[in-house]
Amino acid sequence: MSQKSIDKDNQILDAAAKHFAINGFGGARVDEIAAEAGVNKATLYYRIGDKAALYNRIFSDMLDKVLNKITEKVNSAESCEQKLRAYCHAIANECSQNEYISAFILREVASGGAQMSENSLHKMRQVRLILNDILQQGAEKGEFRHTNPFMVYITMVGTLNFFAAAYPTSQNSQTSQESTEIETVSLFDVAEEISNMVLNSIKMH
Repeated sequence: MSQKSIDKDNQILDAAAKHFAINGFGGARVDEIAAEAGVNKATLYYRIGDKAALYNRIFSDMLDKVLNKITEKVNSAESCEQKLRAYCHAIANECSQNEYISAFILREVASGGAQMSENSLHKMRQVRLILNDILQQGAEKGEFRHTNPFMVYITMVGTLNFFAAAYPTSQNSQTSQESTEIETVSLFDVAEEISNMVLNSIKMH
């Protein structure tokens, strides 16, 4: 595939990600996506597929990046505590790098995975299972107390995605003093704070 062809596909995918994030699957219109990408609908269908294929391609690609980053960071960490921090920071990194991923994830959670393909669902499970393994290893090594891994997952991943998705709204709804306080908080600050909270509750002292 030529670079020009790759660039055209990326234009389509970028435009579609924006429309799906803002309007959801039901509200996004293929003709509007095509127009923003600078192609006609026939070209979009030929290059990517129908609306569902387009959505699933974008979501699957997003989750691939998340998994790759988590795996890279967790595998390079030594102790279980470092692995847990690396896991949380890797998710924060992807949320900060992709302005649309949190909207995709929160919409799917709210809808019970209404538009999530089996492939994307499998990748979401993999994200959760990496954390499960960290917590299990920590318990086996006597570093962590036994805990409910799903609750830890919801605490970490849910908070990061909510913060990433809600940050623009919170800026508009706060007083000037509150806005200044919020502007000083980054996703990585949130990741560090969540990591500390979780570790304080599960570490063996």
